[in-house]
Amino acid sequence: MLGDVIFFSVSGFCLVHIRPPFPKWYGKRLLRVFPATIICTVIGLLVGSWEINSFLEAVKVFLFPTNYHFVGSIVLLYIVYYCIMRTEKLRNHLPAVIAVVAALQLITYLFFYDRSYYHIDTVREPMIRFLFLEAMLIGAQFRYKDAVCRNKKIWFPLVLTVVFFVLYFASKMFFVKTESYAYLQILNQYILLMLLICVFQMMASLDSLLCKLPKAVKRVIEFISSITLEIYLVQIILISIVKSYVTVFPLNWFALTGSILLCAWILHLVVDLLINRIPQRIGKRRASA
Repeated sequence: MLGDVIFFSVSGFCLVHIRPPFPKWYGKRLLRVFPATIICTVIGLLVGSWEINSFLEAVKVFLFPTNYHFVGSIVLLYIVYYCIMRTEKLRNHLPAVIAVVAALQLITYLFFYDRSYYHIDTVREPMIRFLFLEAMLIGAQFRYKDAVCRNKKIWFPLVLTVVFFVLYFASKMFFVKTESYAYLQILNQYILLMLLICVFQMMASLDSLLCKLPKAVKRVIEFISSITLEIYLVQIILISIVKSYVTVFPLNWFALTGSILLCAWILHLVVDLLINRIPQRIGKRRASA
């Protein structure tokens, strides 16, 4: 879940400056997400990772919400994020917007959510999208406050990160093992958001040191960051395949990690080829017509 909120917050951080009209902007986002998702879905069907038994299931698997919770959430939250970031009054008061989203989250939790057992971090439930939207907006706020947050003293955010990291996993274990307090599980997400803020501030404080990393290390980071979506998509299929053939640790870990990186890179190249070729061909046809 920490990885999920970091993923969404980085999306919010990177997409702050929105200029194109919505159809063009949203179409570009979908073009980045769906070709890779569809390819992985087809492969998953071929290898038996999942199956389709009806037309409705096909729509769910290929279009929405897909077999990947991140895809289902991000294609919805892109719309909300666009509306917020393109509205000047909302864009200029992001902390207030985050507070409103948190209030709506709390109202939903108190009046419509089943609090009899712990499931607040179930990624397939609609409730989780409040958390993901808050993460995106926190990322956007850090982008606006970028100059203020960078290269501050590291010790305070580092200590807070450790504290909230321990609190987060302690709360997770507490709610899992103590069902009678499940009605308080919303606290788990509030702690997670505080942890996210601390992680962002800690990394911003390390900016000058990160800039001094050797070029070889930076290239590795850039390579992995360029295929993060593909890593997320292929790992679900590969985990089930690799664990069937390699069962001894740590060989299974190396086999899985290596195959995930290789397949994600290949998928990234294929998708880039498709994305770059299709618009070119459409443009040539229009020109010839």
